Amino acid sequence: MCAPIGGPRPKGGMTADAAARDVLADRISEIEEAYEFMLSHAAQGHQSAITSSGPMLEGIGAAATAAAGATGADPAIFRPFMATLDDDARKAGPA
Repeated sequence: MCAPIGGPRPKGGMTADAAARDVLADRISEIEEAYEFMLSHAAQGHQSAITSSGPMLEGIGAAATAAAGATGADPAIFRPFMATLDDDARKAGPA
């Protein structure tokens, strides 16, 4: 298990930084679970359309930008990466 981005989570109330990280982490976790399911399903010789990750992929760039911005980083630095992330998510979505 990896440590949360930006170090340990604050105790007590949740900060905007922690909340943004949690949103992004939840999305990434859901996408990873769908991917692992798809791999195990394919390993058994099955083919199917996996659509459960669609909601987690939608807006992933904005969620990642919010997480980066909540840390105090300049979101403009991440725009090219976030554009690629959004484009890949769009391509991976259901047909």
